[in-house]
Amino acid sequence: MIAAMKRTDKTTHKALVALIEEIVKASTARDVGNRLESAGFPDATNLVSTFEDVVGKLGTHDEARGQLATLFIELASSPSPTGALKNFLRFQELSGSAGAFLNTIAGGKPLREILAVVFGSSQYMSDIIIRNPGFLYWLIEQATWESEDTVEACRRSIMEDIAGFRTQESKLNGLRRAHRKHLLRIGVKDLLGLRTIEETTSCLSVRADAVVQISLDLLCGERASSKDVLTVVALGKLGGTELNYSSDIDLIYVCDDVSDDDLTALHKLGRRLTSVLSEVTAEGYLYRVDLRLRPDGNTGPLVNSLTSARIYYEDRGRPWEFQAMLKARVIAGDADVGRRFLEHIDGLIGNPSLSYSPVESISLMRTRIRENISSHEQLFNIKLMEGGIRDIEFIVQTLQMLHGQKHPDIRVGNTSTGIERLHAHRLITDVESDTMLSAYRFFRLVEHRLQMMHQLQTFSLPASADDIAVLSRRVSRGPLGTFDPEEFTAALSNHLNKVRLFSDRFFEGETVDEPSLLLLFPDENETAAKTLEKYGMTDTGTALSIVQGLAYGSFPVLVDRQTRGNFQKLLPKLLEDCALTGDPDQTLVNFANVANATRSKGAFYTLLSESAASRELFRTLTGTSSLLTQKLTRNIEILDTLLEDPQSIIDAPIKDEVPWGALDGKPSPDRLESLRRAVRSAIDTRNLAAWVLDVERLAREEIDRSATGGFPTVLPGVLTDTTRSSMASSFSVLVPDTDGFALIALGSFAVEEPRLSSDVDLLVVVHERDVETVTRKTFTLNQAFAQSGLFKLDFRLRGEGASAPLVQDVASYRKYFSDRLAAWERIAMMKSVLWYGDERVGERFFGALQEQLDRPFTAAQLDELVSARSRIESLVPKNVQALETKRSAGGRYDIDYLSAIGIFLAGESVDPGKNTSQRLDVLADAGTLTEKERADLAAALDLYRCVDYLMELQGFGFPNTSKKTDRAANHLGRTLTLLGLGKSFLGANGIVTALDEARASVRACYNRVVRSYRKANR
Repeated sequence: MIAAMKRTDKTTHKALVALIEEIVKASTARDVGNRLESAGFPDATNLVSTFEDVVGKLGTHDEARGQLATLFIELASSPSPTGALKNFLRFQELSGSAGAFLNTIAGGKPLREILAVVFGSSQYMSDIIIRNPGFLYWLIEQATWESEDTVEACRRSIMEDIAGFRTQESKLNGLRRAHRKHLLRIGVKDLLGLRTIEETTSCLSVRADAVVQISLDLLCGERASSKDVLTVVALGKLGGTELNYSSDIDLIYVCDDVSDDDLTALHKLGRRLTSVLSEVTAEGYLYRVDLRLRPDGNTGPLVNSLTSARIYYEDRGRPWEFQAMLKARVIAGDADVGRRFLEHIDGLIGNPSLSYSPVESISLMRTRIRENISSHEQLFNIKLMEGGIRDIEFIVQTLQMLHGQKHPDIRVGNTSTGIERLHAHRLITDVESDTMLSAYRFFRLVEHRLQMMHQLQTFSLPASADDIAVLSRRVSRGPLGTFDPEEFTAALSNHLNKVRLFSDRFFEGETVDEPSLLLLFPDENETAAKTLEKYGMTDTGTALSIVQGLAYGSFPVLVDRQTRGNFQKLLPKLLEDCALTGDPDQTLVNFANVANATRSKGAFYTLLSESAASRELFRTLTGTSSLLTQKLTRNIEILDTLLEDPQSIIDAPIKDEVPWGALDGKPSPDRLESLRRAVRSAIDTRNLAAWVLDVERLAREEIDRSATGGFPTVLPGVLTDTTRSSMASSFSVLVPDTDGFALIALGSFAVEEPRLSSDVDLLVVVHERDVETVTRKTFTLNQAFAQSGLFKLDFRLRGEGASAPLVQDVASYRKYFSDRLAAWERIAMMKSVLWYGDERVGERFFGALQEQLDRPFTAAQLDELVSARSRIESLVPKNVQALETKRSAGGRYDIDYLSAIGIFLAGESVDPGKNTSQRLDVLADAGTLTEKERADLAAALDLYRCVDYLMELQGFGFPNTSKKTDRAANHLGRTLTLLGLGKSFLGANGIVTALDEARASVRACYNRVVRSYRKANR
């Protein structure tokens, strides 16, 4: 009869029983909220006090605890468990014995399901059950669930309910009670997801038809002639058989042509019927009745004869009145009078000589509605907001008025049926039909859930995240599936956006090019997918969702029409730009992230539409680096400066932007976090500006890669400068007196060749200085940045390695260099420079180091080096070697090792601050390398540098499967082409082959230099 809504979990049941026992025995239990949350209760924090109240009143017996746990598990699945528990407690208080009550409820799953869904979804329906407990048991009767949903069946059921009453007033009160009972039945079946939207609105309309008919019958008594009986015509939602839970019913009263006395009597009857339907009594009320759609509105007669109505609509009928008449339907009174009235109106609606354009008149009404609703309603009214229910209805009604003469069957009051018939006659496309039907059903379900809570005529969507979450759970109790809050918001935005585009195009005659058509298509539409595939998109569903979000925003932040127009102009260019990049799907995602972070999407779209240079910059930024795109979204305030003068960002002294004083004394967590945020922002903005400058200079062919060591050129220098300046600023606070203190940088940062992920290799050296104090300060620095991801500080290259003191004096290093400096350490130390502190300490340190660097390798040391290099090479897994450029055979380590060996072979003394390219020049000048070897090594170094940066900028790790390798290689190849570097690096066979060839040439040179050194030093 009722499908099981949730499987009882034995573990959860046991945990709840234990919690209930603790509460009963100790008055309270620790961590109630956390334990309820782990049991699956949403909003568990606010649930605690209500949960404890229920336990305190009902859980005092052992048997009751198990029954309560069973009930709680059911209530946890309701949209609002807290509300459900409160209503449950109220219900129990009015139901007598707690034990008997629990036995009944806990023992009957249908009862539990109904209580959970009603008590947690609708306060109005909960009150009906609480005040009328017998209704609950009526609901689970088989006959109740299987009864027909027709007007006659509803009339018959209500008449049975009121048959025992004798007076007219008592029968009317009985009608009001029966009305509530039948409303409860409709609502419960709806909340359990047992009916479609159309079925629910039809049932609500059927019930209203029956109620109006019975009310009129009770007032008329024995009258039967059309001369003294009103004909009731429904319009609006009731006329279209699509009534809401709390809709007004729009009515018109007409009658046959009668005498003035009879007309007066019918006016009295009309007033009495209106009063019976709408007056609030001790038994509540039936409906709010709206009679303003009658001829001349509130100033016109309450009842119109057929002749007076005909004269009015012929002479003074306005376009909006004929539009309203599309939903006209006779629901009570004399059917023949109603038929003649509607036939005449239908002839007027379909008159081809109408003096107005339906499109223009309805479009004008649409505009006026929007101009006269509040700003809140424009954003949150599901009925009146752009893309909402009213837009769909207006489109359907306009087409019905335009084509109804030729296709009479399309002129129906029900919107869903109207859409289906318009589609059947090919008056709307498949996409337009699907768009409107799916959106209309979704909006109407949302509307129902909003109104069911308190039986109020509300159309206002909530703005807070908590209320959205509750609404999403209420909507999930229905025929359209389940939604978490994010899915609900996405679905709502998706429907609103598509209807907005369609309605704007429909009423304003906008033309839509192929890219802009994407804004109309439903998700996973085949035509949309093919369109996006033309631009290189593979995840077409996500891409389509992003495009639509960029055009319309996402609820509750929906962009205006002008912004959408700006985006439509940009869209073809944006898709073309994405198609040029290494990963069009990711480029679109990156672009959307930036657009969503900007202060004004409209201005941003206009800028890119009108400025080819700005668009090119963004194409390159979003197409080459997800990492930098993320950094831009976090620092969007620099966007204008980044476009106009990126150099100024780099030139700004970092020491002026960061509160370095936070390191002074004993740093507090808050001050340190503030410091880290400022440092991160400074690093991110400078890296962004550097990449922009690199790309701009490359485009202008201002970079001589052979002279600079490759592309990128600006970014490595900025990385170095930012890091050096940060370390200097930090130590200026920690060690303000630099006498006898020196900070030495080693490795890639020492020679301005770092990558984004490079460690910052440092040594702290002192001379005649308190080592303990400096050590403590260095620890402070390391702790401040070690876990933040800002700088990967590495002090392990100090004498004796990680086991040695963090800070050592010059004498210790001199002795270490003389006695124990390993051959591989000599290579590491060959790249070192003073970053901060006392130059005299630096001179002493480098003097001691240079003595060792100038000494040639012995045969044993050379063997040690070759062996060390082999060990490093062996650590590279074979399945990542395709794009690995550092440790693998022929990688950058080969170049570093052969440079060091070659320098000793040439008998040269090289400044530790020289970069790798400069070292190769020294070797070429000394004849240790041939010109071809120098060129091959430089080209390989250039390629490695570029590949490494592009991999890091896009967030690629080393691919460990052939599929990942192919994806990364494809991205690299397309990105190099985008940057104009394809001819330089790709050759004829792609990036993997280019890297293989580069590594082979480097390894050949490495082997030759090692052999030459061995030969020269036998």
